[in-house]
Amino acid sequence: MSLAAPEWDGTRMVACPAGHEPFEQNHYETGRISGKMDKKFCDGCQYQENCFVEEQQEHYSYGFRKRRVEIAQRRQQLDDPAEQEFLNLRAGVESLMNEMYHKDGEKAKFTGKIKVKNASIAKAMGRNLKRASGFLESEAKQERSAG
Repeated sequence: MSLAAPEWDGTRMVACPAGHEPFEQNHYETGRISGKMDKKFCDGCQYQENCFVEEQQEHYSYGFRKRRVEIAQRRQQLDDPAEQEFLNLRAGVESLMNEMYHKDGEKAKFTGKIKVKNASIAKAMGRNLKRASGFLESEAKQERSAG
């Protein structure tokens, strides 16, 4: 079971996937999160086979770093269709920067990181404007031919 399945409030688990709250929770300065769940809730739970809690003598417990929770929540967001659409847009931008870096073929006319960076951004903006105008022209041609 993913660590994104429970409901989290920062470093505190509000409710496990079955809806129960731990009776004891700790958050350490090192980023470690730990907690204890009551046996009466976890024994016979429908999620017990896949759950991240481990059985102890008197309770069930969990312990991991906060970073693992953040990563699990981020991975869960990637399943969202809106997030997938955003990532598809990002891929286009990254390909533009790759094109600018590898296929341009000309050396920078400036020295200094800031000047070269600004020149690269200006080139990327110009290339995007050319792409946008080409797209608008192709749409206009399609409208003329359909109309």
